[in-house]
This record gives sequence, C-alpha cells and structure tokens, in this order.
Amino acid sequence: MVPLHLYLPAKRVKEQLQAVADLAPAELSVAIRGQERFLGGLGAQAESLMADQPETRSEPLLIDGALAGHLLWRAPPETEAQVMPWIRHLGTLFNTMMELEYARRAVAREALESLREIALLERASTLLNRSLRPREVADALLAELATRTPRITWSAVFLYDFAQQEHTLLTTLGTDAAPWFQEFAASPFFQGMVTGEVTGIINDIASHALCTHADPRFRATIALPLEAHQERVGLLVLAADHKEAFTSADLKRTTTLASIATTALRNAQMFVAETNMFRAFIGMIASAIDAKSPYTAGHCRRVPEIARMLTEAACADVNPPFHDFHFSEDDWETLEIATYLHDCGKVVTPEWVMDKPTKLTTNMDRIALLELRIQLIMFQERLRGEGEESQRQEFWKNQLDFLKACNLGNEFISPETEARLRGLAKITWHDLQERPHSLINAWEMDNLLIRRGTLNAEERTIIEDHVVHTINMLKEIPFPPRLRHVVDYAGGHHECLNGRGYPHKLTDASLSIPARIVAIADIFEALTAPDRPYRSPYTLSKALDIMQRMAMDGHIDPDLFQLFLRAGIYRRYAETHLKPDQIDAVDPTRYLAG
Repeated sequence: MVPLHLYLPAKRVKEQLQAVADLAPAELSVAIRGQERFLGGLGAQAESLMADQPETRSEPLLIDGALAGHLLWRAPPETEAQVMPWIRHLGTLFNTMMELEYARRAVAREALESLREIALLERASTLLNRSLRPREVADALLAELATRTPRITWSAVFLYDFAQQEHTLLTTLGTDAAPWFQEFAASPFFQGMVTGEVTGIINDIASHALCTHADPRFRATIALPLEAHQERVGLLVLAADHKEAFTSADLKRTTTLASIATTALRNAQMFVAETNMFRAFIGMIASAIDAKSPYTAGHCRRVPEIARMLTEAACADVNPPFHDFHFSEDDWETLEIATYLHDCGKVVTPEWVMDKPTKLTTNMDRIALLELRIQLIMFQERLRGEGEESQRQEFWKNQLDFLKACNLGNEFISPETEARLRGLAKITWHDLQERPHSLINAWEMDNLLIRRGTLNAEERTIIEDHVVHTINMLKEIPFPPRLRHVVDYAGGHHECLNGRGYPHKLTDASLSIPARIVAIADIFEALTAPDRPYRSPYTLSKALDIMQRMAMDGHIDPDLFQLFLRAGIYRRYAETHLKPDQIDAVDPTRYLAG
C-alpha cells in the first residue's frame, strides 16, 4: 500500500473532520486509517474501528489508482441509508486532497529532475571546451591562421543557422572585412561555397564560372565547409588581394586548424544552445511558479528586472560603498538564474496557504459557516419568541458585518475587537439533538484573532519554509563553479542585516551585495504587486515609506535603498509595471540620507 500519511497528514485529517463534525449524523463513528496507522476520526469508537471488523464499513482511499488506506465507519443499521451519502462525500473530499498533494509532489520531482539534467549538461560542456563562446573560438581560429598564413588579407567565419537554414557572418579579420564579406555573401560565388561547388583553393576568382562581376578586392580564396559529426557547422573563407596567393601547404595547414576549431566551435554552439534551453527552462519554471497562484503571477519575472537595474546602478556607482563593486559575465548569469528561481520552493507550498485571502479560508472561506450559524440562531430565537424581529435582525446583521471585517485581515486586532469576538464566542446554537455549540469554535477564534494579515503562526511557518525548499532544491543541482553563488543569492532574499530574517538568521557579515539586491527587488515587487489576495496594491509612496522603515530597522541594506532611490529605479519600474493610480507623487529627497 502507498503510505497514506505522506499525502494525507494526520493534522490535515483532523482539521477536515473538525470542520465537518457539526454536520455529522448522530451515533456515527468514522476513522481514517493507512498502513496500520490511525490518522484521525470522529465518534467515541473511532480509534477502535478496523477494516476486518464485520460491523465496520469501509471506503477505499486511492492515490494514483493504488490503495493507500480506508475510510472506516460504523452507524446503527437503521441509519446506514441516511449516512451513506455523507460518507461518500467525505471520501471524495479526502481522495481529492490526496490527488492534489500527489500532483504537487509529482510536479516538484519533475521540475527538480529536469533542472538537474540540464545543469549536468551545461557543466559537461564547460569541462570539454576551453572556450564556450562561438565568437571567441572563431576569433582564435582566424588569429592563428593569420599568424601562420601571412598571405591572407581578409578572413571570415560564417555560422550555419539550423533554424533559418542559412549561413550568417559570425566574425571577420582584416581592414573593412565585415562590410566586404556581407556584400560577398550575396554573390553566386559565395553560394557556390555554401553548396560545395566552390571549395579548396581558388587562386583566380575572376576566371571562375560563378564569378559574375569583377571584384577588385577578393582575388584569391580558400573556402572550407566546417562540419562535425556529419553536421554542417559553418563556413571558413580566407581571401587575398592578389591572385595565386595560396598554396597546397596553406590549404593543408588551414584544413588541420579548421578541423580542430570545428569541434570546439560545434561544442560552443551546443553550449550556447544548451544555455539558451536552460534559460528558457528557468523562465518556464518561473512561469510555472507564478501560474501556481493567480495572486503571484509575474512575480518571478518582475524580480529579475528590478534586481538587474539595481545591480547595474551599483556597478556604475563611483562612490563608496559600491566604487569597487563590479560584475563579470558569469556573475550576471548567476544573478539571472538566482532571481528567476528564488521562489522555486513554492512548488511544494500548498495553494490554500499561499493564496489564503481571508483568515478563515481553508478549502473554503468558513465565514460562510458563521453566517449559516447566525441564520440558525435567528431562526431558533424566532421560534422561542425572543425579542422584536427587526431589532434582532439588525443586531445580527451588525455582528455578521463585524465578523466579515475581522476575517479580511486588513486591520490590526485591538483589545476591544478581541473582547467583542470572545463575547460572540459565548453565544451558542443548538443542533437537532439539542446539543449546544459555540457560534465561533476554537480554530475559528484563533484565526480571527490573527493580529495582522490572514496567516496564523503555523501557516506563516509553511510560507517561510518555501525558502528552505528553494535552498534544498537548488543544492541538488550541480551548478558549475562559475555559477556557484546561485544558492546564496536565491536563498538569502528573506534574510535581514539585523539577523532577524529567515531561514538562517544571517547578519550583514554573511550577506553578499547581490543577495541584498535580490531581497530589495523581492520586497519592492511584493509591495507594489497588483495581484495579492489579502490587500490592495500599495502606491509608490507607501511602498517607499515601508522600505525606508525597513532600512532604518536593519531589515534591508540602507545603502542599496539609497541607490535604489538616487538611480530612479523605483520610477522606471513603476512606469512599466504599475497601475496609473499607484504612481503617486514621490519626493525622493524625503528618503535620501543627508
């Protein structure tokens, strides 16, 4: 059997059973069991229910078609027909929860495996080639040929574009070589080189059948197709400004060097293709993370943009503390990957936590249950003839409006609000068996008393754990040495200079400038994002007010925040990505240190 507890934790079972306990038929006992493990139940006999008991009924719990456990139940024989629909709905609920968790884990596994495979390919390419840039390989080839064959006046490497099925000019050597080769590439003579009709040494171009016009510049050529593993890589063309310029020794030497360079060039081509695919895959993963929640769509694509602008500003700043800060090409690639994947751990964060729009939301917003209970209380009061009808309706309308306001999480819960909530919790309603129940149960009270936002302590821990998952997932990828800082940059975006961040409570001594940049980019995007479920998007001024307080508190780097303002990054980003009503008047001198 599949281990049920991995896909249906006991805590989640108990939460769901508690949520429906009020609606359970009388004298019903229910148990959820996996491999000899009791995960939760309802009723006095719940823990004693076993699948092999004759009087116990069983509904299978399946994961990907495989049996994972049982929903066991027992009820008086005369009530079984009434209980069955309720049991089947409960079974559907738990099976759906397991399917969602199974799918989430499958996506995470596939994403991690794909990232690992592509990173291994990239590292292998790095080890096999000294240079992994086609232009550098081609430049080195032309420089070597110029040294060994001084009769060459101009030279060029054309790279074959498999997608367009044409040769494009990659690099040239010689005075005014680039425009001349561009013009030459349009001639029938060059097309003969491409097709193989013209190859080897041509010491008198003007006399060749494919030469349709006299060219005073190119008088002699060597043309060699560049092929590796029976695939066209490109074309090498050497040219001289006089006839009879090349010998068979030149051709042999050129052929030898070209064959060595062709393999390196092909490896470089493959590396570029793999890098592009890796970057495209990173972009796809970022899109998948954003698509997981409609409320964070675009976050993983907008954070890299802010981080790049701030890094460019830091590199260009000639004043302390950034006057010695600079970025290599590998550093830029590291930052790009880190920013796109800084939230990759969210693929295992449950949607019901990540998208929690109100305090009482689980798989539904339980404010609806509170409204239903209030309607039931009003009905029971009406039957007992308590109070004047319109007054009672107005009273309960006010209580419901109050509960709905508390549920939103927009306002701080004051002592007066808490006292009112606890007073409402003392009001009871009665079920069909005349058993009393509180209007607000313990779980609902704990969540309604959340001081700020919609997440309780446990849910906030789950959210914060996405950084741990990000770090662990990225550590599984064998990044090459040039990308060794990806994990540090991506995993530090919730750390603080004052040591109060997470997950490792690092301090300023342990946080690199790029990691601090990613943190600022992440915060600014989150504050101004138009798609959060628990609040309206902040205006520029409000977002900067919050960030200034964070800088003063040691939450973010104050020097980088100052640079963020001086360079006008907040304004450039806003003009592209924010709604017009978010872009209010901002006086940056308010925030700049004197």
